Amino acid sequence: MAQSSAVTPKALAKWLAELPEFANSDQWGIGGSCLLLQLNLASHCRDLDLVCTEAEFPQLFAALAARLPQLEVPKHPRFCSDYFARFQHDSGIEIELMAGIKVLQQDAVTCWLFEPELLWFDEQLPWMSAQQWLELYRLFGRTSSASLLQAYCQSRGITVD
Repeated sequence: MAQSSAVTPKALAKWLAELPEFANSDQWGIGGSCLLLQLNLASHCRDLDLVCTEAEFPQLFAALAARLPQLEVPKHPRFCSDYFARFQHDSGIEIELMAGIKVLQQDAVTCWLFEPELLWFDEQLPWMSAQQWLELYRLFGRTSSASLLQAYCQSRGITVD
């Protein structure tokens, strides 16, 4: 992807979706603030959060590592996922790829299961469901984003816990 000041996380996602490793996989999805933007719950997003299955992580990681510089990820006291990597595009946009998501909560590790069958497609991109990211935002302690998604789900009659 050519360097451009007009590069957005969504444009970057479209570029990734065309890479053979991503194009040939149905085991990854877009979430985070880019999902909030897609659902018209945010006015912008600053990065690209991708979740995939644990089995798919090595292949997608290798595709990103071959094309983008990897950033160091310092150890976090609460986030202890099995797989997590951060990359940076020339535009400055960061891409986070994660699988086997785990969070330490009150001295216990909570595991979260990615379910690719819940993905939905728009603009030829795989989007995670609002329910999935509601669960993740709750798990990550991101209460304002969780509240946005909870209201979104309730307004559409989507059942959430």
